[in-house]
Amino acid sequence: MNSTAGSSGVLGSSNIGGFGYGIGVSVGILLLITTITLASYFCTRTQPPAAPAAWRRSTGEPPDPQHCVVDVGLDEATLSSYPKLLYSQAKLHKKDSSTASCCSVCLADYKNSDTLRLLPDCGHLFHLKCVDPWLRLHPTCPVCRTSPVPTPLSTPLAEIGESMAVVQFNLFVPLFLWLCLLVPLIQASTKVDYCDKKAEYDVKVSGVEISPYPVARGRPATFSISASTGDAISGGKLVIDVSYFGMHIHSETHDLCKETSCPVSTGEFVISHSQVLPGYTPPGLYTLKMRMVDAKKHQLTCIGFEFSIGVGESEAVADS
Repeated sequence: MNSTAGSSGVLGSSNIGGFGYGIGVSVGILLLITTITLASYFCTRTQPPAAPAAWRRSTGEPPDPQHCVVDVGLDEATLSSYPKLLYSQAKLHKKDSSTASCCSVCLADYKNSDTLRLLPDCGHLFHLKCVDPWLRLHPTCPVCRTSPVPTPLSTPLAEIGESMAVVQFNLFVPLFLWLCLLVPLIQASTKVDYCDKKAEYDVKVSGVEISPYPVARGRPATFSISASTGDAISGGKLVIDVSYFGMHIHSETHDLCKETSCPVSTGEFVISHSQVLPGYTPPGLYTLKMRMVDAKKHQLTCIGFEFSIGVGESEAVADS
């Protein structure tokens, strides 16, 4: 069907300014959520360094509980599981130049009769009496800081927070886009409501068929409104108002006789309006309000229903 609005239609090219608001709202919401997520990510990632222990001792300032780094040492069972050997044996097992000749803790030269502790993974050797007290307080090698065994606190909390922020960011953005584009698919059946539920309209609307559904941008869309009347209608107007997420964006008026056959006889009839939506139309949920008035501007009916613009094609019937 043609309309008196020409090629503009509900979302025609002459209404770019009105839909600019809709596009701005969509982009603004996405940018706001992205900014909040990125800010949360960087705030979690950046942690102020703890003050050096020597500086805290010199100033007498108590440590900040939020910035304290707690090292949990090894228990006796774990410590006892590490190999012990004499220095004379160590020289035989490790003939290369990597075997140190002195203890890195006390800096004393090894003697053949000295008992040493061998740390797994890194393979460093220390006096048993020197390294055991260290490992009871610190779960790392005194030389290379390698942890001999994974501990519950081996992963810094800052890294955990950073990883969680990355996971949240990677999940939240696709979820937001999914809600904007795919949730309307669930609402394939849209309820038709009268503008005034207490009013007794001359024209009763039984349903609205939208094809395709959701409405595809750049392709013809048809709104077929099934109605009935007790009196013949010689002519009139269709007044259409469109809202996007509750914001009014467009109004237009059509000649009733160009949307259905006139005169309209008593009984059932169908109003059919078709048009092509431009490709720049933002996806989402729209609300269409339609008022029908006769030649004397008497309101015959007034209904409202929702429709979606997105991807995919199907048919949906909206029942009152």
